[in-house]
Amino acid sequence: MPAPRTVLFADTSPFLGGAARSLLDLLGALPLGEVRPLLAAACDEVCAAARSAGVETFQLRFPLPSRSLAPWRSLPAMAQILSTRRELSGIAGRMGAELVHANSTWAHLIAGDLLGLPGIWHCRDLTRLSMLAGRLADTAARVVATSQGVAGHLTAQGLPPDLVRVIHNGVSVEGVPAPEERSALRAALRAGWHVPADAPVLAWAGEFAPWKRTEDFLSAVAELRRRHPAVRALVLGEALSEEHKERPGQLAAFANRLGIGAAVSFLGWRRDVPRCLAAADLLVLTSENEPFGRILVEAMAAGVPVVARNGGGVSEVLGRETGLIIEAPSAADFAAAADRLLSDPRECAEMAAAGVRRARDMFAPELAAGRILELYREVWSQ
Repeated sequence: MPAPRTVLFADTSPFLGGAARSLLDLLGALPLGEVRPLLAAACDEVCAAARSAGVETFQLRFPLPSRSLAPWRSLPAMAQILSTRRELSGIAGRMGAELVHANSTWAHLIAGDLLGLPGIWHCRDLTRLSMLAGRLADTAARVVATSQGVAGHLTAQGLPPDLVRVIHNGVSVEGVPAPEERSALRAALRAGWHVPADAPVLAWAGEFAPWKRTEDFLSAVAELRRRHPAVRALVLGEALSEEHKERPGQLAAFANRLGIGAAVSFLGWRRDVPRCLAAADLLVLTSENEPFGRILVEAMAAGVPVVARNGGGVSEVLGRETGLIIEAPSAADFAAAADRLLSDPRECAEMAAAGVRRARDMFAPELAAGRILELYREVWSQ
């Protein structure tokens, strides 16, 4: 049997957010008999998680990524980009890497065409590429888009369609309770968070970045409580980047101004979101142009119907049977959709069952890893 081929993964994530978690799920599912993964990453928590899964890691100092690749934003980081690129080149050379897999657009900007090795650019966002589109495309053997929405965003900016492959994230949902355990866990979580056992509960989860539009969720809760005063809300999130450090206080103040401060539980950043969702009746996704939406898969796996704003990859991840997708919604639209589902337990139950099946059948980490491995073979055969 031939020896496994070495792939160097590069990750610029400054914290263990969705992109890094999706990478860790991929690393955990790759067949080690065929691939020997190495990880060079900026975040010590990402490195630690990968090491605990048996992956050899190298911690690097990456420039802080941005949602914009406009030249005037990337030029100040150019010295650090060049320094990091030299360090990555050393690792790739010493470790005998045969392919470089960049886990983001920023990572590919740094690691593309490293030592002349074939490179995979894993695009997980809807960043405007500006004048760097040609450079990014020219240094990629293939581009992985996490949704058709991301793929369309790339090709609209000039990337050749035959360069792009859509491979949905695999999402590990460990901790989802078995059906027979759900009621007891629901009761225990609600009691611990001082949420009435019989209250209708809406949940929101994610990073407190402005584009996630948490204020829209809080406004929808306020609107819904005018008709259903017993409604409560769970917010599972935190400001993970330094530039958004004021957001938690701002959101709490916003909830108070809406008159719902006592009805909203801000629970912070959680590593056990699928488990926490057992306490909720619905998940509300308010993000503007969510590229993929791991939380959608986590909610489906937990048997929680979703109300979501359309855009990015939302419709293809959620499908038509696991929730309600709203076009350009207002707070009143979110509230009306939530009211519809809360008023129809049968529809909610059908959506919950469909979501569990969809999460299992379409987004298992092993499925994504198999498709990534096929892509590696395609590149290596050229």
